[in-house]
Amino acid sequence: MKKCSKCGVENKNSAVVCIECGAPLGATATSAERASGGNGSEALDYSAMEQSGNGKMLNYQQPVYAQQAPTASPGALGKAVASLILGLAGLIISCVAPFVSGIPAILGFLLSVIGIVYAVKGRNGIPVNSSGRGVATAGMVFSILGTIIGGLISLVVICTLVGVIACVCSTPTTNIDYYTIASMIIF
Repeated sequence: MKKCSKCGVENKNSAVVCIECGAPLGATATSAERASGGNGSEALDYSAMEQSGNGKMLNYQQPVYAQQAPTASPGALGKAVASLILGLAGLIISCVAPFVSGIPAILGFLLSVIGIVYAVKGRNGIPVNSSGRGVATAGMVFSILGTIIGGLISLVVICTLVGVIACVCSTPTTNIDYYTIASMIIF
């Protein structure tokens, strides 16, 4: 049991202040420390204490110290935003490509792959409970969808190109209509 140096009342060993008079407990407490509630570098939260009718302090909680929130590494939020933009662009280009031409699907696929790389780098540099991590996650989702759709359409485009090239190589040169072949490749 700790004995208060001011009023002499015995307190629990875990007590920081006296339950009778509210004075800080400990042999090295100075008058300045009593006034500030500690050694000057840390502030105690006395709002959690209630006084009873006889002046005793009740319901004392441990001091609350300010904690510094973890911050994102430099450039991590920019990479997260870049992944979101690249993922959306890759997904939109990949989805629109079959209606315009199959070749832009390759561009959408490549943009989505780059978006995945930036999303991973952005997520690794942002703390878990930060809003920037959600941006990186959204960029990752859009990039993965763009990669899947763009990859499938790119595969169809590549197979078509290989079929057209095989068709051109197997036909006699006198019957080749280059305009038809070009339109088959583009569309």
